[in-house]
Amino acid sequence: MYGMGTPPGQPGWPVTLRDPSHQVHARVLLHNTAVSTSEQSAPSLLSGKRAGHIVDPATGVPLNTEYAVSVLARNATAADALSTTLLLVGPQRGGRLLSRGAGTSAIWISPQGRTITAGQHDIQFQTIPSLNAGGSQ
Repeated sequence: MYGMGTPPGQPGWPVTLRDPSHQVHARVLLHNTAVSTSEQSAPSLLSGKRAGHIVDPATGVPLNTEYAVSVLARNATAADALSTTLLLVGPQRGGRLLSRGAGTSAIWISPQGRTITAGQHDIQFQTIPSLNAGGSQ
């Protein structure tokens, strides 16, 4: 998604990022920047196995990762390519990759609410208290 310019009277276009944990409220403001998120497909309802639409090129099988990763970049093409790449290589190697590229940042979010960030942009996030069994906070 590319945010061209800004909405009237606002510093940027607010975009809430994918959070598989539902515990982290991660968001970015787009102002002539782009964001893309990659995440592996959910397990198949028929077999319980991950069919996966992202295949690990080293093994030829669907990627096995718990993270969703969102990338902020200067253009949508870079954000899209990097989000898939960073999902494949993981946070450790991905962080090293981003340290070499100007104007890119990423956040990895696990289903348990663990977050890892890398890069130069400010990706704001905060932990949201989970609901108790009674449904209230």
